[in-house]
Amino acid sequence: MNKVDRDTQLHKENKLPQTNEKRNKFLLFIGLVMASLTGVSVIRVLKIHNM
Repeated sequence: MNKVDRDTQLHKENKLPQTNEKRNKFLLFIGLVMASLTGVSVIRVLKIHNM
């Protein structure tokens, strides 16, 4: 494989989304959803106890 072919192949590989990046974004999204639901439930419990 010559240098031009190798550079072309590397360029093609870099354009494809990485599976690990998608997984990390999905896990971040799930974490944010869980954190917001936890926050809502804590606020609801605090309101009930303060009444």
